[in-house]
Amino acid sequence: MKKILFYPLIIAAITFTGCNDWLEIEEQDVLLPEEALNTADDYEKLINSAYDVLRGNGGSFLGGRSQLFSELLAHEVSNKGLTGNKLEVYRRNPGFFNGEIGGYYQEPYIAIFRANVLLEEIESVEGLSQAEIDRLRGEAFFLRALCHFDVLNLFAQPFGFTDDNQHPGISLRTEASQDAKLRSTFEEAYIQIESDFLEAASLLADGNDRGFGFATENAAKAYLAKLYFLSNQYQEAFTLSNEVISSGEYNLDQDLTHRFSQGLSSEGIFVMPSLNFSDHRGAGFTNNFRSDEIEPIIKISEEVYELVAEREGDARLNWFTVANEDTSDEEIYITKYNGLSFFDVPLIHLTELKLIRAESAALTDQELSTAIGDINDIRERAFGSADQNLSPNANTTSIINAARLERRIELVTEGNYLHDVKRVGILENSSNLRLDGAIWSCPGLLLEFPTLETVEGFVGNNPNGC
Repeated sequence: MKKILFYPLIIAAITFTGCNDWLEIEEQDVLLPEEALNTADDYEKLINSAYDVLRGNGGSFLGGRSQLFSELLAHEVSNKGLTGNKLEVYRRNPGFFNGEIGGYYQEPYIAIFRANVLLEEIESVEGLSQAEIDRLRGEAFFLRALCHFDVLNLFAQPFGFTDDNQHPGISLRTEASQDAKLRSTFEEAYIQIESDFLEAASLLADGNDRGFGFATENAAKAYLAKLYFLSNQYQEAFTLSNEVISSGEYNLDQDLTHRFSQGLSSEGIFVMPSLNFSDHRGAGFTNNFRSDEIEPIIKISEEVYELVAEREGDARLNWFTVANEDTSDEEIYITKYNGLSFFDVPLIHLTELKLIRAESAALTDQELSTAIGDINDIRERAFGSADQNLSPNANTTSIINAARLERRIELVTEGNYLHDVKRVGILENSSNLRLDGAIWSCPGLLLEFPTLETVEGFVGNNPNGC
């Protein structure tokens, strides 16, 4: 086994404890892999530890902070009561000393590093069958792709921003190395992410018997559908979303409270499961949005609320509550996370995939009846009847508009609207499409790289507001 130095702050001493077998990390100097990773069980625990990083410390990664950054930049939330780092992001002028961004940024690269260690070493490990090696490699490719994908969405302009996609991308890491890494092009990052998800889907095609919360072929395909959707490649997005939906493994929750719950949802395609209060994967949501115990840190924008409130009978109005109504102190709170000490976090789910399929079908002018059915499934759940359904003869424009509206409502606080506006800005070649006054291509709608990436030659974003 070749020698690789682990990041001192990532892996130094490894102890295996707890029912989840997650890795506990203690800071020392360095540790060579031959001193820590010797058996098949060690590598199982290593990949488990990469999953554990996805939530981030206190929800500082996909446990709520990544999603919040998107909502702040898009102004899907209000600036009332915002201070410090969050206010900087909301104002679209965060500096590289922003502690919230720095806290987020290191998390995906910890998971990426662990995935890379496994990919470099797993073939030489004794005691594993080829099927087990393929499954572990599939999970590692999936996690590496997912983490790079999230960083790319927040720190780089979207697919198509330049004709050849040679605009700046991200620090792309495909080796377990501590060496400084400059930004790739967007194209290089995109190709790597696509390749990793495709490899994951292939390697996991025979299934993953580890159960709920682990990468699967369908999870990789669902994220590929999302990657293509955000890249305006709608035929590919339709094909893959249709494959996952048609598998029959997932059912649309009829109870609107079940998507964010503990063990109740049937929608989750890739989920971070929470076992108990001390193992809560969605702390970044509850810490910022929960409004049933104290006044929440983050309030919701009036525009989002009105999209729901103006439609009589929409049960999703129960996701919101208005404090100090009709006064200068009026504030709107989200209730999605109320009453929940812990819940499973659905990172990609059937509702999102049905809306990807619906809009993709309409934009490619195919299987419009399927698209109409997807939207009507969601509307019938929201209204309890077919009164607000699209007509069976709805045209493509009506379907596209309906899909985009339902995405904005259904996925509120889940961090999607920012990327949807950028996607549509590219698709329509629009210089007028705006997010609360900011043109979609404004550099202020990107995060600035934190100080830990300020190495010589590294070019940041310099948002400077919008």
